[in-house]
Amino acid sequence: MQTLVQSLFDGPLDIVGDIHGEIDALRNLLNHLGYGDNGVHPDGQRLVFLGDLIDRGPDSPAVVELVAGCVKAGNAQCLMGNHELNIVRNERKHGNHWFFGEPEALAKGGPITPQRLADEGDTQRILGFCRPLPLALERADLRIVHACWQPDMLAIASRSVDALTLYQDYRDQIEVRLTPSRTKLSGWWTSPPKSVPNWRGRSRWRRPRPSER
Repeated sequence: MQTLVQSLFDGPLDIVGDIHGEIDALRNLLNHLGYGDNGVHPDGQRLVFLGDLIDRGPDSPAVVELVAGCVKAGNAQCLMGNHELNIVRNERKHGNHWFFGEPEALAKGGPITPQRLADEGDTQRILGFCRPLPLALERADLRIVHACWQPDMLAIASRSVDALTLYQDYRDQIEVRLTPSRTKLSGWWTSPPKSVPNWRGRSRWRRPRPSER
């Protein structure tokens, strides 16, 4: 079973950033770069998608379907972004209500945003693709990750095989470390505990405002 840090393709690559459900833009880009069906390129170039395939745009299921086809054909690799992690966690976030079959207004107070809503078949296919995605890819001359390359966290990920389990385990450890040290005042901690990075390399404490010290 592969870990969450995997080997990156050799050879020339086209690296594609956050697509966010913009299926027409993705198709236009791949056509412009010379890719055909299932990510086949006449010069043998291959694709790497950096994650955040989904949310906000008009057709997230179509984006996942296209990328999954390229990956299955061996012509692309794809990372898990935070938006994929949110749906793997079954967590409703701004911009991802389509996954739960719910219309959503992306602009506060605005009209419902036109989006394809996922049905049960879509959700199962999308989860089946997203759940096993790696967090990082590397080869001798290049490392690729969605957010930041934090060596300590990537070392942990390189020994892990499931992003959801890693997220939950590390979140539990952080909460255990923080809870005894918390002294709350108006929602802020007056004396920050020892900083414990989470799996994305961030810290969970804030400094108090001067007025709250």
